[in-house]
Amino acid sequence: MRPLLSLVKGVRLYGGSRMEAWLYFQWLGSRLGRLVEADHAWEGPLTEGFRLTFAIDGAPELDIGCTRGGCLSRGEEKGAYRFPSDGEILLEEVDTLSVDSVFGEVLSRARA
Repeated sequence: MRPLLSLVKGVRLYGGSRMEAWLYFQWLGSRLGRLVEADHAWEGPLTEGFRLTFAIDGAPELDIGCTRGGCLSRGEEKGAYRFPSDGEILLEEVDTLSVDSVFGEVLSRARA
């Protein structure tokens, strides 16, 4: 899917709070090197799951969903992927002595 990144023209998020959606859209824009059309279509706790739909120029939409069970789907392909627990993520962050450049970039954009 990496070659399609330059063709992403929009993203729709179902789930998360307004602030979580804003942070995600800012992060995505920083990774793509440009902002894309963004829509927070539905608000709800991320612990209940979320869904992302990407509009891709010249290709069918790409749909990615995560449920409480940790399953991820991509269009017709479906598979189970293990996501780290919140505790594992926190321990990894605490054990790392580094600055998150992506988060810094998103905060810099917010100040601008």
